[in-house]
Amino acid sequence: MQPINAVIVTLVCFFPYEERLQKLKLPSLVNRRERGDMIQVWKILTGKDRINQENLLPLSHSTRTRGHVLKLGKQRARLNVRKHSFGLRVANNWNSLPDWVVCAKDINEFKNKLDRCWIERQYATRTTHATNSSPLRRLERESQA
Repeated sequence: MQPINAVIVTLVCFFPYEERLQKLKLPSLVNRRERGDMIQVWKILTGKDRINQENLLPLSHSTRTRGHVLKLGKQRARLNVRKHSFGLRVANNWNSLPDWVVCAKDINEFKNKLDRCWIERQYATRTTHATNSSPLRRLERESQA
């Protein structure tokens, strides 16, 4: 299997980054980071990771919030270093997730629901390959077209 992957990578190495991602059906680094962040937030809020959640990810105590019960409170930051910290970076993405995603029972269910939600929102977070065609043949057909 490795030689086929090496051939595929050498065929697409001269394309720009976005085209390579599309041809190989891979998510971008930004999407992978956001997905990893959401998985980590879910682990922290559900107690799978033993981290002091109150300081890192404070929950919103407002009774007027819409959406799920695990909404994060938005903190203010004076410095640019703080603006890009984990707790502030993930708040908007986490709060925008629907209730059926956040209330997953286990990590794999959360990942599947998150992928499904983001695919519906036009994010490319998961590779989907056709089962009846090899990646090499697909690339050859695309290059001929």
